[in-house]
Amino acid sequence: MAGKSKQAKYSPAFEDIIDKASHGDIAPVYLIYGNEEFLIKKNIKLLSDAIIPEVERDFNIEFIDGTVISPEDIITTCNTYPFLGSKKIIIVQNYPALSPIKISIKTILNLFKEGNKKNSVEELLSYLDITMSDLQNMTKFELKEKIEKKEKNDSIEDQDLAVLDQLYIYIIEKTDTPLSSSKEEDHDKDLLEDFIGNKQSNFTYLIFVQIGEVRKKSLYKLIIKQGIEKEFAVVENNPDDIKKILKLKGIKISSGALKKLTEKAGLNLTRINQEIEKIIAFLGEKKDIDEKDIELLVSRSETEKIYELSDAIAERKKDKALEILHNLFKDEIFPLQIMSVIISRFRLLIQSKLLVEDDSLSRKKIEELLPSDKSHNILKQHPFVISKVNQQSRTFSICELKSCYKKLLEIDKQLKLSAGSKKYY
Repeated sequence: MAGKSKQAKYSPAFEDIIDKASHGDIAPVYLIYGNEEFLIKKNIKLLSDAIIPEVERDFNIEFIDGTVISPEDIITTCNTYPFLGSKKIIIVQNYPALSPIKISIKTILNLFKEGNKKNSVEELLSYLDITMSDLQNMTKFELKEKIEKKEKNDSIEDQDLAVLDQLYIYIIEKTDTPLSSSKEEDHDKDLLEDFIGNKQSNFTYLIFVQIGEVRKKSLYKLIIKQGIEKEFAVVENNPDDIKKILKLKGIKISSGALKKLTEKAGLNLTRINQEIEKIIAFLGEKKDIDEKDIELLVSRSETEKIYELSDAIAERKKDKALEILHNLFKDEIFPLQIMSVIISRFRLLIQSKLLVEDDSLSRKKIEELLPSDKSHNILKQHPFVISKVNQQSRTFSICELKSCYKKLLEIDKQLKLSAGSKKYY
C-alpha cells in the first residue's frame, strides 16, 4: 500500500481529509463506516476523485465485495500496478473481519454447557470487547453487570446464572490464553494485517467500507493506527443540507414543501435522498417542488407515524392520537417502540418546561439555550424539534408533565414484563 503509516489520533472533518488527499497527503488505508449510506457513498466518491485524476478513474478505482474474496486475492490486487497511472484505489466493501458478530450471552453460555469451554471464553471476550486479563481481574458481580449493560439492561435469566457462575470459575482458574477459532482463519488474518502493517507498496490505497457498525478487533485497531477512520452515523440534518442536495440537482423547493418533506420523511439524508429521487422522476422537467408534490408523493415512515402520535398526545388532540394509535396497532408496530418515542417526547417537554420556568434565567438566556433557528441547543435536539416542544410544553403544568411521565414509565414497565404476548390491545 502507498504512503507512510501515520497514527490517526483524532477523527477530523472529512472535508479536511479530502482536502489533504487532493494535495497529496494521502493515508495508506481508510475505514469508512456507519448507517448513513448516502453520506458514505458521496464521500467515498469525493475521496476517490481527490486521489485519482479524472482521466485515470475508469481504470484505477476498483470495487471488491469483501464477503467473497480471500485475503490473498486482496493482496494480489493491491500489488497489481495501476493502468496508465501512478496511483490506484481498492475499495473493499463489507469485509468479514470488520463486520460485527451478532451473538447473545445465552449463546455463549450454551457453548459452555455443551462443553465448548474455550470457544465460549473466546466469544465472551469478543462479545464484551475486552482482554483475557481484563476478564480475569473482574469480580463476578462486575462481569454480570457488564453483561447486563451489553444486553441493554435485560436481566440474565435465573437458569443461566448458575452456568455463568461455572464459566466465571473456569475463567479465574484458567492461566493460558484461549485458543483462536481456527488456524486457517488466523493465517488469513495474519496475511492481510501483515500486508497492511508492513508490506506497503507505493501506489495502492485501500479503502474499507462497512454499512453499519464495525467489529473493533485487531484489523480495526491496525487500520486506525496506520490510517484514518470515519463514521457517518444517521443524524438529524439541518434543512439547509437538504437544500444543498436539491441545488446540486437543479431543483428548488418552497419553505412549506421543505417543512412538509422533513415532517413526513424525517431528516435522515439517506431517506430524504431516496424521496427526492422519486419526486424528480415523477416531476419530469418541472424544477420547483411545492407542498402538493410532497403530499402526493412522500409517504410517512413508520418512525414518523409514531412521532405524529407523540405530537398529537403532546398537543392534547385525543381523537387524533387514538386514530393514529389504532392504525399503528393495525400495522403491528411493536408497542415498546411506540412507548420509547412517547416517553422521550415527555422527557423533552419536562426539560423544556423546567428551563422556561427557571426564575434564575432571563428570557434572553433561555432563548440562547433553546434557539428555534440554530442547529445547537442545550437539549441537543434539532431546531424543528425544539420549536415544537417549546410550543407543546406551554399547555401543561410541570406537575401534569411529571404525572404523565410517571404513568408512562409504569406502562412501559408493564409492557416489558408482558413482552412475550403478541396481543397489542
